[in-house]
Amino acid sequence: MAESFGKYVGILGDPACRPGWQKNFPRIADLLWETYQPSHVFVPGDVTEWGMVTEHEEMLEYCRKYPWEWLVAMGDHDSPTNVFERYWGPAQKNGLSQDCTSRFLAVLDDLQDQVQACFFGHIHSFDRKEYRGIPLIVTGAGGAAARGLGVDGYEGTRPFQAMALDTSSGEIHLLEDEESFNQPS
Repeated sequence: MAESFGKYVGILGDPACRPGWQKNFPRIADLLWETYQPSHVFVPGDVTEWGMVTEHEEMLEYCRKYPWEWLVAMGDHDSPTNVFERYWGPAQKNGLSQDCTSRFLAVLDDLQDQVQACFFGHIHSFDRKEYRGIPLIVTGAGGAAARGLGVDGYEGTRPFQAMALDTSSGEIHLLEDEESFNQPS
C-alpha cells in the first residue's frame, strides 16, 4: 500500500556522520520544518558517525522533535546492520559497482515516466545531473562539513543543506543554512 505524502517531502543527507553534527543537524532540520513542513524526510544514509547504539539513540532524540516521518537508508557510517535495523527498520544496502549502476539505470529506463527525481547522499556535498530528463541529486550536508565539488574533487566549502521535493509539482528546492555558513567554527 502506498503511503500518503504531504505537499513536501524533505531530503536530508548525511545528518550525523561527522563530529559537530549535534550543532549543525538541528539547525538545518529546524529550517527545513519552518520553511516547508514536510510530511516525510528521507535520509540517504549516514544517520550516525560510527553506527554505535548510543549514536542511534542520540539521533532518535533529535528526530522525535519533528512531526514528520523518517525514512532512513543505511549508509557506510551506519554499520553494523543489526543495530541500524533495530532503530530504522530493514536496511537496503546500496553498492556502487558497475553491475549495481546498470541495474539502477535499467529501473529508471522502465519507470522513466513515474520517477520525479533520485536523491543520494554520502559525499557531503551538492551535485545535480540528469539521466533521460530525471534529476539525479546528491545532497549530503545535513550535519557534516559541507564541501563544494570541483573538477578534481572537493573545492572549498558550502553551507549545510537539505532538499525539499514538492510532490504536487515535482519542483526541487535547495535549502541552505547561510547563517551557520557565515559564522566562524
